[in-house]
Amino acid sequence: MRKMLLVALMVLAFPATASAREMWVDPGRGSDRAPGTRAQPLRSVDEAWSRIPARRALSAPVTLQLRAGTYPASAFPQYFESRWGSRASAQITLRSADGRGRAVLPSMNLYDVRGLTLDGVTLHSTGDVFHCERCDGVSILRSRLLGSRASTHENIKVNQSRNIRVTDSLISGAEQNALDFVAVRGVRLRRNIFERAEDWCVYTKGGSSNVVVTDNVFRHCGTGGYLAGQGSGLQYMVAPFLHYEAVGVTVARNTFRDITGAAFGVNGAYNAMFADNVAYRTGRRSHLFEAQAGGRTCDPGDEAVRCQPLVDAGAWGTAEQGDGIEIPNRHVYLVRNVFANPPAEPSYWQHLEVTGALGNPGNVPAPARGDNDLRLNANVIDNGPRDHPLGIGDDDCPSSSACAPSRVRAANRINTGRVAVREAGGGRLRAIVPGGMPRATAPAPRWTDRPAGEPALWASWPR
Repeated sequence: MRKMLLVALMVLAFPATASAREMWVDPGRGSDRAPGTRAQPLRSVDEAWSRIPARRALSAPVTLQLRAGTYPASAFPQYFESRWGSRASAQITLRSADGRGRAVLPSMNLYDVRGLTLDGVTLHSTGDVFHCERCDGVSILRSRLLGSRASTHENIKVNQSRNIRVTDSLISGAEQNALDFVAVRGVRLRRNIFERAEDWCVYTKGGSSNVVVTDNVFRHCGTGGYLAGQGSGLQYMVAPFLHYEAVGVTVARNTFRDITGAAFGVNGAYNAMFADNVAYRTGRRSHLFEAQAGGRTCDPGDEAVRCQPLVDAGAWGTAEQGDGIEIPNRHVYLVRNVFANPPAEPSYWQHLEVTGALGNPGNVPAPARGDNDLRLNANVIDNGPRDHPLGIGDDDCPSSSACAPSRVRAANRINTGRVAVREAGGGRLRAIVPGGMPRATAPAPRWTDRPAGEPALWASWPR
């Protein structure tokens, strides 16, 4: 009888003609035998999710209206799998119905989900908070994802996915990263706060591409703020982006504050532009910005068998399970950024950390370097004494390069005056530069030397 009732409810919820559908959920007074209306809500998200057809492209939007309350893990899907909405016309939305943050959910684990939006919810977990694999068109809007700095490995973790957006949200607490994207194509991070992570606040790596990071706050993290690239197991990468760790990255108008390591940097990036960012109280352990080598290994495990076919197809990497190879940078531009530290809190060693020739480039074509077409122009640095080391010019940034020390000193204002930093609301900072900010324009992205098989992403930097 119950099975017949559920079939009837499914027919009502998803008729042949396309029309938007709402299901209401109330953990306090709902019943999973109810139709899921506002007057007769369901009790659990588990039941509501089961009423969305699996492995079938939806023709109309579905909204789960979540009433205020704490939703226990026992009544929540352990796995959100194979629901195929679309961002354009058939979005699946989980919305906090009684106001932003009032629906408190446990951690979420998604696989093969398309067109899903979290709107105004709170996710709270001492483990990993949000995981998404092989997803497309997933958005997190106006939400709070709260993890533990002691036990949450990654707060948001997304692998092998497309078109992922995080907007107007608080991502707080992780033992590693507040956000870690591997092989994600089409990333938009806008107006968020990323905080309280022991490693980098955020990195996008593993061949992640078309990444736009704008108007965010990065704060209270350990190793650094934002990193384009890092190191990845080759078997987790997705064609055609099988070479650099990050491809096509714009990082603009962000605030980086109270970060022990670098404000931002690149580890194996191709076409990355950093503009109009403000960094304050960063680099205490070493430096303000880095352009270092990325890493590429073949990690142990069942999927290691993917490495050799990928290498044979032209991927940079190795099929041997060892230390791996290093990945270069190319076309990295810093324009109109401000790095400021209080006089008593300079970066520990130097302003910049840059890799020259790679020590183990493996099958990466020459010249394999960390400083290929690295350019700094119209940046302002107020960090330590006037003779604080620049940090470049030994085996990196030779005199003929775009980042030669003489060129960097001539094209940027380095310890020429005190920068005032003021609160601008919402955790953001505003820098007041004596004489105003210098003017400059970033060079256009360059795709003519991209690896074979990879597309050119844009003619100009998205902002």
